[in-house]
Amino acid sequence: MPEIKTIAIIGANGTVGSQVARLLVDSLDVKVFLVCRTIEKAQEAKYRIQISLLANRILGTMIPTDFSCLHKCISYCDWVFESVAEDLAIKREVYRQVIPFLLPDTLVSTGTSSFLLSQLTESFGEDFKRRFYGTHFFNPPEKLALLEFIQTDSNDPKVSIAFESFFKLQLGRSTINTRDVHGFLANRIGALFLNEAALLAEQYAYQGGIGYIDALMGRFTGRSLPPLKTIDYIGLDVFTAMYDNVSKDTKFLCRKSQQPQFFVQLKSKGSFGRKTCRGLYAQINMPNGSKENRVYDLVTKEYSFIQTYEFPFVTRMIGLQLQGDLFSSFHSLAKSDDEESLLCKYLLLRYITISRYIVKEAAYNDSDVDAAMEDGYAWISPRKLVFLFGGGKGIQEMLTSNELMKRAFKDVDAAILETFQTPTIDTDLRFFSHARK
Repeated sequence: MPEIKTIAIIGANGTVGSQVARLLVDSLDVKVFLVCRTIEKAQEAKYRIQISLLANRILGTMIPTDFSCLHKCISYCDWVFESVAEDLAIKREVYRQVIPFLLPDTLVSTGTSSFLLSQLTESFGEDFKRRFYGTHFFNPPEKLALLEFIQTDSNDPKVSIAFESFFKLQLGRSTINTRDVHGFLANRIGALFLNEAALLAEQYAYQGGIGYIDALMGRFTGRSLPPLKTIDYIGLDVFTAMYDNVSKDTKFLCRKSQQPQFFVQLKSKGSFGRKTCRGLYAQINMPNGSKENRVYDLVTKEYSFIQTYEFPFVTRMIGLQLQGDLFSSFHSLAKSDDEESLLCKYLLLRYITISRYIVKEAAYNDSDVDAAMEDGYAWISPRKLVFLFGGGKGIQEMLTSNELMKRAFKDVDAAILETFQTPTIDTDLRFFSHARK
């Protein structure tokens, strides 16, 4: 594989395309063609990247261009990264336009999180398939280092190793290899778990719904954002499309055909989440010019003030985390039996269950789930949660105490979790905002 010095990002004005361009010119002395539908959009993308970085931090060179000039840029490139809309027809049309100008050793990859590589390349010849890869970055890449690297039987193993090393060694990515399945590994787990959290919010609408479930799954459970806020950040349109794709080929025995009704209601209003300022949460402009954050009330179907919840089990967990004692913190949760702590345990056990099952569908190694969820979602690994709950034996004890806990593990034999765990380390305290070293 030749040294990667010249790169074309197709769709450089999109969220992922612009973030990857920013990462490249911030990290490497490379030439990056910012390819957009119009030259104006490409110039805007360059300007946004420039102002987001200090001038003395830009190592690479950015060249704005449009589709009419593909012949002038693709023929110089070592790597072409496609990051256009998640639409199968649009992506295939991009490949058709790019193929005539590819050098013999030029590599091509897609940033898709929705489609299989086999779907994207099925109408193209072996020459294109041998150079085509999946390189799924997570947004924003300066905070989330995961890169899911997907290859097929058509790829040359030596080229694959060199290409993956480029991302790992030169771009500082935490790379994992995944199977060519919908959602790959991290989003496959994320989609199924987040949907279950949303269904639970709907079930507990009169206790507070969205805000209630998020309060039960805050930073003290080991995640940067609680579940419903995560969906809001992803965007309801993107999330539901991701979930629908994952549902096509997972055999996980969950309510995979069911999504909450409030998703449909909000999408019909164009309330997709953070990007539209209204979704599961909203930022409301007040008459005095200030802004207030609100949460969508599933009963009134209006945005209401975000309630502050005080749960005794949370107070205990945070107190122990302030001492840097994660193990005792989760031991206290395991022994709690009030309604809120049971719901928290139920969701954490579902996260573990889903992860244990999906690893077998999407990963080559159980340990890859650590990087997938920690570097892709900023959630503590499910294998470390098993350890914090006392391993398979500790979880078995939890299951004998309550029917809700038994339902959490209806898809997996808890005994096998003895091999699906790994100890926590000092740096895992970063997942807990209250924890202190």
